[in-house]
Amino acid sequence: GITIDVNGSVFIADVYNHCIRYISGETVGTLTGTGGTNGYNVNQVPASSALFSACYDMVVTSSGNMYITDRDNNCIRRYSNDGTVKVYAGGGPSTPGFLDGATTSSKFYHPCGITKDNHDNLYVCDLGNQSIRKITPQGVISTIAGGTWGHADGIGLNAKFNCPSDLCYDSILNVLYVTESLGNSVRKINLSNNSVSTLAGDGESGHTNGPGTVAEFSGPWGITLDSARNILVCDSYNNCIRKISPDGYVTDFAGIGKNKDGTPKHPLYVPANTKLIKF
Repeated sequence: GITIDVNGSVFIADVYNHCIRYISGETVGTLTGTGGTNGYNVNQVPASSALFSACYDMVVTSSGNMYITDRDNNCIRRYSNDGTVKVYAGGGPSTPGFLDGATTSSKFYHPCGITKDNHDNLYVCDLGNQSIRKITPQGVISTIAGGTWGHADGIGLNAKFNCPSDLCYDSILNVLYVTESLGNSVRKINLSNNSVSTLAGDGESGHTNGPGTVAEFSGPWGITLDSARNILVCDSYNNCIRKISPDGYVTDFAGIGKNKDGTPKHPLYVPANTKLIKF
């Protein structure tokens, strides 16, 4: 995960170093985490002493607090302005589960992507529970969509997901866009009634451009929205970035992608007299 605060500082979830890094100007540093050591703190600790286990994504709210998905600890952590880190929601590495309610009693199972809306409501891809969870500023957690493995559109809990991985918020339409990594599609959640529909992808793994569900993805993961409301998707196993225009048409944005048989879309250029060694 990557995010930018109001001052232009860039924050990066360095997953397997178990820490949050920052880039400010030409300076790179560690905001929180010990850098290479994973673990779990039950109590509130200084940021430099916080232990994470695959911290995956983060978002900064209007208060300046940062909320971090601590994937393998099955919880959401909060980095506060006073430089401390605490468990905000969820249990711990040995207590995965699926429970709504107050943050102090809630349970998650491998939370990954996280984003917020204009009112600082948080939305989390609860990957292991195949669901999208909402956390209000008052600390109340609910499941707005999913909860059952599969791929089905519908309202709220009637919808099904196959590994929802990341999400972003469109403030114009008041919707969430969700990458479904094993469902090879991008889903859309209308927050006015929590209805779930398939925006792009046909569920099959492949690399095809075109309108909506004619298009194919292979392991879509990261997702964001640009100022023109184009959706940009990290199409992981196609090794490229795809663009979904506001009218729902999917094209290649960067990278060459792969053909159906897994070969590069364009031939590899090899200078004359160069030997290729296959590993």
